[in-house]
Amino acid sequence: MHAAFIARVSKPAARRLLEEFRALVKQLGANPYLYPPCDDPNLPPNLYHKANIAKWYKVIYYIEEEQVFVEAVVDCRSQG
Repeated sequence: MHAAFIARVSKPAARRLLEEFRALVKQLGANPYLYPPCDDPNLPPNLYHKANIAKWYKVIYYIEEEQVFVEAVVDCRSQG
């Protein structure tokens, strides 16, 4: 995961990312519809949801029957 890369720069930041990801997984286990649908025009409508964690990261996931599948964790910091 990206946390290993971050840990080379800042172990506390990597720890925060992992803690927030674990908390998100727990929340999604209790209520997968807690977060809004993803509004990215490049993704199929009404399939993916998004949740923001650790300030700069967006977790893209979908729900199939009773299971939640994380499709991507995106670093949303701007390049520039």
